Amino acid sequence: MATTSGLDTFSFCQEELKRTDPVAHFIALIAAEKNRPALMVLYAFLAELKRIPRQVSEPTMGEIRLQWWKDVIAGSATQASEGCGGENIGPLGAALRTIIRQYQLPVSALQSIIEARIFDLYNDPMPDLNTYETYAGETRSLPLALAAQILNDGTPVDGLSDLCGHAGMAIALSEHLTEWQKTTKERKLFLPLEFFASHGVHLTDIHARTNDGEVKAALMDLVQRGEEHLFKAEAFLKSLDGGSKGPLSPAFLGLAPTALRLKRLQKDPMTHHSIPNWRQYASIVRRAALG
Repeated sequence: MATTSGLDTFSFCQEELKRTDPVAHFIALIAAEKNRPALMVLYAFLAELKRIPRQVSEPTMGEIRLQWWKDVIAGSATQASEGCGGENIGPLGAALRTIIRQYQLPVSALQSIIEARIFDLYNDPMPDLNTYETYAGETRSLPLALAAQILNDGTPVDGLSDLCGHAGMAIALSEHLTEWQKTTKERKLFLPLEFFASHGVHLTDIHARTNDGEVKAALMDLVQRGEEHLFKAEAFLKSLDGGSKGPLSPAFLGLAPTALRLKRLQKDPMTHHSIPNWRQYASIVRRAALG
């Protein structure tokens, strides 16, 4: 779509999100109508960052794309949604600049999210838990805080760091544990290597699919860690004003499919567990209705 004006820009973002991350699109639909377009822009932006490694032929090209997004965000300080190069950044870039200004989203947080995605471009394994926690915090926890700020009409929400931290870790672990077989085929390891090393598993064992018993034990440790973070996130969510049915709760509806993934992984972390979208939608609706 050539135009980046008003409704067309946000309509583009909604359609793009529906195509690239239908579960996030469904979550955004549950939010208050006034905040829905901004959430869809944020989620479409996050989906775009996640797709970059699969769209480029080499890491350098991916870094160029990530830098381009950093430049787009840096340009959000301009008052006009168009002009100052706005006509060249496309509808998603223009809409992102708009919601940054409208909801006073911290540019530093968005820049950190982009910077963290550099890891995705390379085949270096995730070395340890501390590094993983930083990565999950920037790629999963920060987006939760930004979504909560949008739902709070642009006012930063105090006291969410523990909730976002535990929720982000639970979401990240459930996703990476679900996808680990697929990503290791691509010579990538997002899960912390130290968990495997503690069971005598080397990186070559993971790629060669050997030492299955030890690999499974390491994965089960990580599943348990994910469940612990989910439990803590649920407790912090209930302590919010309005609890799990309060005005900020739609930001954390991703915990519903997270719980589904962890439950299946608990039974067998060695098997790829593909959960159909309709089942994820049902879990989200149930959480939104029942808390």
